[in-house]
Amino acid sequence: MFSKAPLFILLVIGLLLVSCQNDPGPTQPYDSANFRYSALSKIILPADAELQTAKLFVYVHAYGSEEPGMVVDVKTHRITAPWTELGVTWGNFAAAYDLYVFGSFIVNGTGWLWVDVTDLVQGWLDGDYPNYGILLDQDLMCWAHFYSRENPGHGTKPEAAPPYLEITYSTPSGTATETVDATADAYIWEQNATSNYGDRLFLKSGYDERKEKQVLLFCEVEQEEEPGDGCTRTPEFWRNHCGVGCEPEPDLVTQYLPIWLGDEGGVSSILVGDAWTAYQILWMFWGDPDNGIIVLYAQLLAAKLNIAAGADGSSVAAEISSADEFLAEFDYTDWDFLSPYSKELVLNLAAVLADFNSGIIGPGPCVDDI
Repeated sequence: MFSKAPLFILLVIGLLLVSCQNDPGPTQPYDSANFRYSALSKIILPADAELQTAKLFVYVHAYGSEEPGMVVDVKTHRITAPWTELGVTWGNFAAAYDLYVFGSFIVNGTGWLWVDVTDLVQGWLDGDYPNYGILLDQDLMCWAHFYSRENPGHGTKPEAAPPYLEITYSTPSGTATETVDATADAYIWEQNATSNYGDRLFLKSGYDERKEKQVLLFCEVEQEEEPGDGCTRTPEFWRNHCGVGCEPEPDLVTQYLPIWLGDEGGVSSILVGDAWTAYQILWMFWGDPDNGIIVLYAQLLAAKLNIAAGADGSSVAAEISSADEFLAEFDYTDWDFLSPYSKELVLNLAAVLADFNSGIIGPGPCVDDI
């Protein structure tokens, strides 16, 4: 279903670490054999993706407690206000988090540990609350230090240092797992309530001189909007949502590719297999826009994207079939050699498809484009 919400749902994760209690909770160590060798600065989930799991990973550098036998128990909360890496302080953050605990894990050694934040991330994706991040807190007399994104790393794997989020999701074509590194992190300290610690090599949490420190982490995850819901969009919309260009909107096109312009396998047919090819066709980059075949390419591709996104194409089924039959035999270099009759045929097909894409005929335009 097409949503009137923004085209993507930003996912911001902010973190505050650790607490103490006498009863140990479940430890979730990271298996170094399964280390992810690369991570994105942003994850964009397909529109039809269903979240399976979301895990937040941190690398523990050091930890401790004032009393022997105490464990460092990390509790996760939802941050309820925005913050910036080089601007946040204890004072201006002002305890902006929900007291509800989404999950927890025990720090009982150095190295990677993770906490399940699936419910929290799902709430963001569903739009249940704004996406300002995660806060992790702890009880008195415990502390822990974590590698920050500014740290050059540890051992032989410097890329392993930054906190990151691991997302596993499913689509009709299968299951995928992606990771996204923190793009901002900081710690704040009750002792120095106006000081910012957003550029430090370590993220420090817990209690120091009986004053609390907390760690905040920002990751970015988006989900493509389902553009269907039976409505149609113009070539201009689709070309601005190919994920390319100077300031591109999220890529809504790739999920519907490949698309043939012309009967599949035709000598002059074009296989639109990637967003860059779609972008060029929708912008009519391949020649003079007075060339009717180039215009037909753009309108036919937009019509097929609309249909793939859920629009009813029955009103232009005959025109699409005729356009495919024509484009299987002729390409845009043939325009100047066509008879007046053939040129008129091409222009008429393009005009009908343009009426469909703009909502004059067919199911109508998407309401947020009017």
